[in-house]
Amino acid sequence: SATLTGGPDFKLEEDVVAVPLWGVESHGFLPTRDPVPVEALIGTAFEVFVELVDVLPSLGFTGDLRTQLDADQEKQQKLLRCGDPEALVGLTDDQIERAFGVACYVMVAYWRAGTLEYSRGLRGVNNGGATKAAPGGSCAIENATDRMPAFLARPVMALSRKVGRPPMIDYATSVLYNWTRIDKDGPITMSNVRCVLRLTGLIDEEWFMKTHVVIESESSHVISAVIAASRTDDEAELLTQLVALEEALWRVVRACLPIMYERSEDGTPKCFEHIFYHILRPLIKTGILIFDGEEGNQPVFLHGPSGAMSSLLPCVDAALGIETSSEKLREA
Repeated sequence: SATLTGGPDFKLEEDVVAVPLWGVESHGFLPTRDPVPVEALIGTAFEVFVELVDVLPSLGFTGDLRTQLDADQEKQQKLLRCGDPEALVGLTDDQIERAFGVACYVMVAYWRAGTLEYSRGLRGVNNGGATKAAPGGSCAIENATDRMPAFLARPVMALSRKVGRPPMIDYATSVLYNWTRIDKDGPITMSNVRCVLRLTGLIDEEWFMKTHVVIESESSHVISAVIAASRTDDEAELLTQLVALEEALWRVVRACLPIMYERSEDGTPKCFEHIFYHILRPLIKTGILIFDGEEGNQPVFLHGPSGAMSSLLPCVDAALGIETSSEKLREA
């Protein structure tokens, strides 16, 4: 039976910043060192985002985040200053990556949270003397906004340009850089990692994202084999690395993928499909948004994150010379 290895053997200390944050040789597509916590932004211009993330699952769940930010001009000014070029001066790559993730999560909560039926609560409606429940509680927000105000648009776009990625929660912010170890010296396993950023606070969201962290951790052995195989001219060594590649892929399939379908002792799925598709997915789905004062105020098409965004299989396909038959996917 397949068992987890606990991730790559090579582990850098968190304070070693001379090595690039992203490098595939030792850690696959995970960062080369453990992600920094949200507290790494304290003392920077982005500290205001730390305050918002602390209450994100609760305020974001109901839509109160948008309501409170729209009424708090002092906080709006602090957020606006995060969009100034000098706000990024002196920040490490780790802090910038963390700031981008935090800003995107807050942006999405402002954009869509509180607009779904589950988060709108119930209110009593008198219908001919009889009171019945009707959707739409006191915290309900009727519709997702189609325009991001400047106090969030400016910092999100500034960070987006800095990291070179679209201004949206992506696979990197929700999976690759969205974890921390409970035991700092322990392995990367489901019981030893937790998500740093969450929109709903539900265990289903945590389980889904953590599963992908473990997949990427175990996939580091796949990438190491691909790199070693591509660099050798020795046929015996090539065969050795292809066998290692096969074994690592087998471990991902047999030990990692079943984690997504695990159930608690009472039979409840740890990632219930209905909660995922009806509560989490609508918050992070693909959509169109206008960023006030940015991009000429033109609508921006934003792809939501997906487990299919993992670079694992495209990397293996490229190494083996396998081309997709889909022209659309080839150009993506």
